[in-house]
Amino acid sequence: GAILRSPGLSRMKLHFVAFGKLKAPGMRDAADHYLKAMRMWAEVSETELKSETVPDKSQATRTRIQKKESGILLHTVGAGGGSAKPRGLILLDERGKALKSEEWASLLEEMQERFGGASFAIGSSLG
Repeated sequence: GAILRSPGLSRMKLHFVAFGKLKAPGMRDAADHYLKAMRMWAEVSETELKSETVPDKSQATRTRIQKKESGILLHTVGAGGGSAKPRGLILLDERGKALKSEEWASLLEEMQERFGGASFAIGSSLG
């Protein structure tokens, strides 16, 4: 696509950030396979963050932990004043909008032009 051939643009930088580790059998192998494949055309990095312990199921606890984790996430991707260079942030959620390939290409091209790359985030079990 246009991202790979756009003159004057540096190599795409993709950062994947997730709370927790891949534990399901075969998932780490699958993720490593796709990360390796993406490295042929992009600079790819991955960060696994420690999820907060959920001591109870109250809404107040859920809100407190979500706020803390959002701060950690923003710091990690650079949007919260962290040491990382800010990139466009895409939050991945099972309830989110599904995009067609062309829409993904357009979104990533815009993020490449505006931010020099994109960060993809997967939240903890609390969202």
